[in-house]
Amino acid sequence: MLRHRVQHGTRPVEGGLTWKYDRGLRDAVRAGTWRDPIDLWPLWRDITCPILLVRGADSDVLSPEIAKRMLDENLNTRFAEVPGAGHTVPGDQPVAFQALLSDFLSA
Repeated sequence: MLRHRVQHGTRPVEGGLTWKYDRGLRDAVRAGTWRDPIDLWPLWRDITCPILLVRGADSDVLSPEIAKRMLDENLNTRFAEVPGAGHTVPGDQPVAFQALLSDFLSA
């Protein structure tokens, strides 16, 4: 997974590699100023199957407040927060993520 992410998610720059993403968008998310013109909450509330919401405790993308709202808005959601992980939990804590996912899928 990490090899794929590096191969397809980076581009060469002088002296090495850099991630391919819109830094302005990332900065807006981090600052809390990103506003999506589409209201996705009604769609989130309409999901009827069991949901596993996994948040890296150090994520700078999914805030604790939004995670809490996701739980409040859809009661089919089970929540897990993974210490020592940022936004990419499977890459940061693959063993913990696999355990959470296995437990969720076997329930």
